[in-house]
Amino acid sequence: MSAIHANLSVEKVEALSPADFIIYLNTKKEALFLRDDHINALASRELSGSNFLKLTTERLINPPYNFLDGPAERIVDFVTRLNDQSNIIPQIDDSQYNLRKRSHDDSDDDRYDSNSNPQLSRSQRSSFNRSSSGTSGSQQSSSKQSASKQSSSNTSGKQNMKAQNFNYGDFKYNSILSAGENKKVLECEFHGQTIVLKCTDLSKKPNCLDELLNEVKIYKSLAKLQGIYIPELLFYGDLANGMSFVMGMSMVGTTLSHHKIDKRQKKRALGALDKIHDYKILHNDIREENILVDEKGYVYLTDFGMSIRNDDKELFSKEKCELSRLLDCYM
Repeated sequence: MSAIHANLSVEKVEALSPADFIIYLNTKKEALFLRDDHINALASRELSGSNFLKLTTERLINPPYNFLDGPAERIVDFVTRLNDQSNIIPQIDDSQYNLRKRSHDDSDDDRYDSNSNPQLSRSQRSSFNRSSSGTSGSQQSSSKQSASKQSSSNTSGKQNMKAQNFNYGDFKYNSILSAGENKKVLECEFHGQTIVLKCTDLSKKPNCLDELLNEVKIYKSLAKLQGIYIPELLFYGDLANGMSFVMGMSMVGTTLSHHKIDKRQKKRALGALDKIHDYKILHNDIREENILVDEKGYVYLTDFGMSIRNDDKELFSKEKCELSRLLDCYM
């Protein structure tokens, strides 16, 4: 890069190499009241622009940086302002959105809560069933048939979801959840719903498309597990006439590294992996970043870009042991 300007978009900051990032940071030195030792501390870690955008106050006030609260908070405030300027969130017009918006009524809530909501314990479900026993046989039969049809319809919709075309627009951007060389994962607001948006720039990394399309295929195969053991796939398709590819998924929690789990949660995570294996799918990328825990403590598996179809029970067993060992580190 021949020149580094003081006012760069978050996308351009994210693309800065370690050397270019330090040049850029020096343009902000006075505005952020940073000293040479602050700049040198960041330079010594060879941070790129994408690394910088993930800094937190907690990281800055601890080794190896050991910043005081003041400069640490000023840097993080600056990072937050940068992230708020992102312009990569796709907007879908209402006519497109209505085609894939889930139908919703009170009967759907009752059916989901009583039969498939992972937040209901066995005893709660038993209690629900007992409380329903007073209804007539014909009413129960009709209700079960209706619920069965609705469940089949939802599953079919997820399995038959089609790619759509997206444009840059006015979605509300919240934060970067992760950013790598090939793709980034964002939290944003989508028609009032907080979602996870995974995207990759195909003009720079065209080979990444295969990984994302594989993930879409796996999500469709696991349609019955969506929203229970894995996030829901909400949409996918091209952004800006094929310049990028995006996937929208439900927000179900934060990564395992932010949590301490108990035996019940470990059992649930292993059970989720068993369910995936039942579909003859090997997750193939067991890492703490791919295990999510929600605010109520329920555990989900995510990120199926590397997953493969397989029927090797030995591989399934090894993967389950791998997950078990990882979970033990957070108990």
